[in-house]
Amino acid sequence: MKKSKLLRLLQRFSEKELIRLVEMVGSPFFNKNLKCKQLLDIIIEYFEAPESVDISKEVVFKKLFPHKAKFNSSLSVVSSKLTELAEEFLIQDRLKDHDYFKKYLLLESLKEKELWVYFERKYVETKKKHEASKLRGPQFYIEKLLFTKSLREYHLEYEKGDKNFDPRLLIKLLDEIYLGYRLLLSYAANLNAEYDKAQLEIIMKLARTSDLLDTPLIKLFYTAVLMLKESEQTAHFHQFMSLIDKHHRIIPRKELSELFSVAANYCVNKIKKGHSNFRQELFSVYNKTVQYNALIISTYLSHYRMKNIISLAAQLGEFEWGNQFLEEYIDFISPNFRKGVYNFNKAIICFYQKNYDNSLMHLNKMEGKIDTVYELNRKFLSLKTYFELKEDELLINMSLSFKQFLRTNESIAKNEEKAYKNFTNILLKIVKLRAVFDAKLDKKIEQELNDGRPLVTVEWLKTKLDLLRD
Repeated sequence: MKKSKLLRLLQRFSEKELIRLVEMVGSPFFNKNLKCKQLLDIIIEYFEAPESVDISKEVVFKKLFPHKAKFNSSLSVVSSKLTELAEEFLIQDRLKDHDYFKKYLLLESLKEKELWVYFERKYVETKKKHEASKLRGPQFYIEKLLFTKSLREYHLEYEKGDKNFDPRLLIKLLDEIYLGYRLLLSYAANLNAEYDKAQLEIIMKLARTSDLLDTPLIKLFYTAVLMLKESEQTAHFHQFMSLIDKHHRIIPRKELSELFSVAANYCVNKIKKGHSNFRQELFSVYNKTVQYNALIISTYLSHYRMKNIISLAAQLGEFEWGNQFLEEYIDFISPNFRKGVYNFNKAIICFYQKNYDNSLMHLNKMEGKIDTVYELNRKFLSLKTYFELKEDELLINMSLSFKQFLRTNESIAKNEEKAYKNFTNILLKIVKLRAVFDAKLDKKIEQELNDGRPLVTVEWLKTKLDLLRD
């Protein structure tokens, strides 16, 4: 059963979810098949001790059906039923966070039973509470659309016509949802350069000529598209950030996090094009993401995102902020590699503080390989730290290990591999020049730094070369 759909599904349940699933399967309201409960108990026993519990179909069949001599489809029937119950649990679990969708289903049931007075009272009550909601994300407009659709059907079925219903209500809601999602998708397509320019202009014109730009989320999506479409006009970026500042309290956290990602991507692209002033803008984006509680939208914070944020803070000299961020958010990193992530990011801060001994100490404390990206950066930072400490022999040994790592990791893009190899080769030449200055070697290094070859942290290398000339 190890490869069954049921087992794969239940393996993704948390401990609390499994406890609640046991309660649900044991409830006669949801399930009257005792074999389902027995099968779930066997699976949970296997989760608790996978080495000692045999979960093969034959063994499980014997446990469930001890009086049956031959293996048959009975296990498959029970497994299918338990899978349906697990799926129903997930539906019920999601409904807990969608109170207004439950209200809509109630309105639909009241209509079906022709309880018109009850429907009217519930509709007015629900609409009043819904309109008082602070958040104005996509879910709000979809819920409003469902309520309005339900109201129209009430007029059609109870009053035998919709003369008392204004269809413009539905039209505006449909336009808001359509335009919002279309702008969002246009942003994504524009980002990947896979968009029809004519179609994009149609949707942008529709936004400009309607009154829907008064809707904050639509205005933000519209501005996001402008940021990509007219990327040289930085006024769009500043307007985008102003809109976030103005409306962040009414935007759900998931959407707010996505909007900050849009702003961060814009800054990163500007930095790549040589606009170094956008490093400070990017830090401001990260700072506001934290300030507005939009950094974490799931169980864990991405360890890549933590690295990016800490690296930028350290490069800008925001050491106190970086240390505080690391201490506050390290517990949101997956426990599988939390210690390694902590030590790597601590090493980054120490490196930019020029506390190279402590930087190396934290790099050496990293236990086990987190992933290719972190291992690449660990070796890269070690090279730079050995250089600063003038540990030339250790640097040379690390350079050999680093080149081997680059050569054998297929997940590293070829251009990226070349950039790091070129860095390593030039750094070794600078080490040689530091030992004995040679004008010809100096000139050769200068040429390699400026000939356009793929190269990482070229400015850092230039700074180290300039220091040798002083």
